[in-house]
Amino acid sequence: VARETIKIYNAISDGTINLIDK
Repeated sequence: VARETIKIYNAISDGTINLIDK
């Protein structure tokens, strides 16, 4: 469960960084 949460959190973080970067 923790690993899945980290995966989702990382995915959201990556998406946010991409939005801000662009």
